[in-house]
Amino acid sequence: MGDPLSTVSVIANVLQLIEFSAKVLSRLNDYRSKGNELPSAFAHIDSQLPILKEVLEKTKLGIDNQSITPDEVKVIEPCLRGCQQQMEKLNEVLSAILPEAQDRSLKRLTKGVRSIWKESEVRDANAEISAYVERLTFYCAWSSSRLDPRFQDTRAKIQRWLAGPDPFFNLRRSLKSRTADTGNWYLQGAQYASWKEGGPPFAWLYGSPGSGKTYLSAGIIQSLQQYCDVDPARSLAFFFFDFNDAEKQKPVNLLKSLLSQLLSKCTRVPDRVRELYAACDRSGRQASEGELLGALKDTVGHLSPTFVVLDALDECSDRDGLFETLQEMHGWGNDSLRVLSTSRKEIDIEEALEDLVPRKSRTCLESRLVDKDIQAYVHERLVKDKSFGGWRRGQKSKNKNILEEIEKTLGQKANGMFRWASCQLDVLAKCVKPAQVRHTLDNLPKTLDETYDRILCAINQGENADVALQILRWLSFAERPLTALELLEVTGIILGEEPDFVDDEMLRDGQDIMRICLGLVVITTCEEGTEEDSDDSSEETSSHNDEGPSTSSGKSINNDKENDLEAENNYARRASLLERSEYVRLAHFSVKEYLVSNRACVPKFRLHQEASHDILASCCLVYLLRFGAEEWDLNDCKTEVFLANYAAWFWDIHCRSSGSCSQQLRGLSATLFNQTSEAFGALVRFHDFRKLWTNYPEKAITIAEWNNALIMASYLGITHAVDTILDEGCTETDIQKDNALSTASSQGHRETVQLLLAKGANIHARGGLHWDALRAASLGGHQSTVEILLANGADVNAQGGFYGNALQAASSAGHEKIVEILLAKGADPHAQGGDFENALYAALRRGHRHVVQTLMARGADVDLNDALLVAASLDSREKILRIAAIEDADDSDHEHGHNALYTAISRGHSKLIDQYLARMMQEYESRLSKI
Repeated sequence: MGDPLSTVSVIANVLQLIEFSAKVLSRLNDYRSKGNELPSAFAHIDSQLPILKEVLEKTKLGIDNQSITPDEVKVIEPCLRGCQQQMEKLNEVLSAILPEAQDRSLKRLTKGVRSIWKESEVRDANAEISAYVERLTFYCAWSSSRLDPRFQDTRAKIQRWLAGPDPFFNLRRSLKSRTADTGNWYLQGAQYASWKEGGPPFAWLYGSPGSGKTYLSAGIIQSLQQYCDVDPARSLAFFFFDFNDAEKQKPVNLLKSLLSQLLSKCTRVPDRVRELYAACDRSGRQASEGELLGALKDTVGHLSPTFVVLDALDECSDRDGLFETLQEMHGWGNDSLRVLSTSRKEIDIEEALEDLVPRKSRTCLESRLVDKDIQAYVHERLVKDKSFGGWRRGQKSKNKNILEEIEKTLGQKANGMFRWASCQLDVLAKCVKPAQVRHTLDNLPKTLDETYDRILCAINQGENADVALQILRWLSFAERPLTALELLEVTGIILGEEPDFVDDEMLRDGQDIMRICLGLVVITTCEEGTEEDSDDSSEETSSHNDEGPSTSSGKSINNDKENDLEAENNYARRASLLERSEYVRLAHFSVKEYLVSNRACVPKFRLHQEASHDILASCCLVYLLRFGAEEWDLNDCKTEVFLANYAAWFWDIHCRSSGSCSQQLRGLSATLFNQTSEAFGALVRFHDFRKLWTNYPEKAITIAEWNNALIMASYLGITHAVDTILDEGCTETDIQKDNALSTASSQGHRETVQLLLAKGANIHARGGLHWDALRAASLGGHQSTVEILLANGADVNAQGGFYGNALQAASSAGHEKIVEILLAKGADPHAQGGDFENALYAALRRGHRHVVQTLMARGADVDLNDALLVAASLDSREKILRIAAIEDADDSDHEHGHNALYTAISRGHSKLIDQYLARMMQEYESRLSKI
């Protein structure tokens, strides 16, 4: 809470500065009014002072109406003092170099000479004042934006549209496990201070598996949160790449998350962000990585300084895409953007960061640096962990010696590995006798692999080895984090000669999973996954629950079976789990790495990727097929079907990842795609495919209903199912077959496309969402599918529909390689039609620099449909308006409610196509010089 006396003092300083700036400005104006020309040193000051005066007046108004809070007043105070000092310096210089009326000729000449060598001093002072003005302007705008409901509503809509994965879940989970002083050796060091306060803008921390990199990231983020809380002008965004969550492994979701976080600190929505949101909302498409990068650049340009922390680069599934993103961000040349990353030291990461991070900004998490952090972690667990409560409460002197022995031994042998120490504590917690503790300490494994070997051997010797294998397989290859409720149902799925879901085979409690898997998994609760201090709190569960309509509440369908006590107890347990929303995860990335390698000492626990995906897909189908039984009423299917959404939304991904697909999987999918069965209806219900087209109501008639097995199988890319449907005497019409081709093409399912063509689908058919197959594949960026369609005679210049033709579709989405392929096959870059009118206009509107250059190189007409106006606006709005005045540009509305001049004024893709502009502006240089 700010001090009222301090607030009064600040207001007095503001009033004094307003008066002082008005005095200096009046003196300059008075000198100029007498026909004198100001010395060049004061040219900038003359324009800066009115802005300063206006900002100071707004600042006072904000303080008076309390839109600028007392805490923010404390932050403003140093800015005002700095302004005061620079103004006093300027006043002294002014007196020294500005001639007065009574000065004689010699004195005027002397002052004129002084003005030359004082010029740099004046410019430095002006630069300082300009920086203070910028900071004060931010505070005023920031305070005003918080009171503007329209701005708040627009920003919230854009953040919901972005729907980036929530990193606060990972942050809270890491902070919960981290001791208070972990990483202080870095946070209190010179390297961190240099990165934070003006040194090289990119930094990299690297270490071996289990060395505590994520704990350190969490500590850095917490430190930066406190640093940014002191000054609202500072901004922070962060992201945790996470092997447990496929959505947190994609560069595109990194960009969405960063953009969403940074928008919370903007005083207005940047033009480029607003335009991208409007374009995607209008067309129903997703923003490309290039577009999101451009929007992020524009957003960062509105903020200063901006801190970005990226944890676990090595857990990103598309490293090449991530490296391109980091290189692009580095290429912005914005030193106020500070980026710190952590990862393992792997060759491709080291090479990618070679030119981005100087040597002095790299830190290796060596054993000597982190061992003290590990010792603190061990000590805290021994003091607070309930598992060691008996040792703390027993014979204190003897037990104290045991606890000290554990702490000393683990501290000495951890060798910089947090994860190793954690595993040993898990084992020691189960020891009930001092002799057991000492035996365990005397026989500690030396490495993580040896630790996991012992755990798996112990699991394999127990009676629940098969269940443990099932759990570990699902956690290793699931497409998103699984709730305890979902995983409990997984344990009820039986594969074999007669696959089935058997309720009696299910585990009944989430803690059973923990007991069976012996420290290889962890359970996180709803409280750890609910954002309380983030602006995106309403979206917390969306990154885990975006798989369709909820099916985890309500009453049992077969009420007769719920009357017995056991069923009631089971339901109560499940309701308790649901209320806590527990998620089960592998305890560490190294667990998955060990399981999928050939290093596991127990062969049955060596998980092979394709075989595992085959098993998960089969399990999903067995689960979905249970809804074909008479006991299920699909109109009231809302209880105890916790795995239904996951099974419906992700079985196809597992199926396509399984390679050739086992006979069992093929048989199960064939059974599911019997569209007269209740199970097929359940798939449609749980997946709710029809929601995919809510942005295109005008297409409802041309798109076959989703309860059509051929269309759905084609959309999902289940090629063997499509083959079965077409071969087993189906009565699908040619229209359905043609729509299936367009649908499969839109998703890039190459093998399905080839099969449909072989089965007689018309490659030239028009209709469906994207008008034809080639356009659908071009828009989606599916290069190999485009090549297949062209090789089979697709018309590269077919016209019609929203995107006009395939070239426009590819250009609007920024798929440069596909644009090149289409042009090489004879696509006409001048062709007119569709919402964008032509390919060049489409690329310009979406801000795809490289596509514009490609089209220009192939002779795209620079004057076509006033593309000149659009292009020029991307660099200089002032120039374009001047050109427009010369050309007497038509300002009448076009068919789609806008014209090139309007687009030129409204687009925000600054400095996008430098080469293109240079070429065009040459033609107008002579006319511009005459204006």
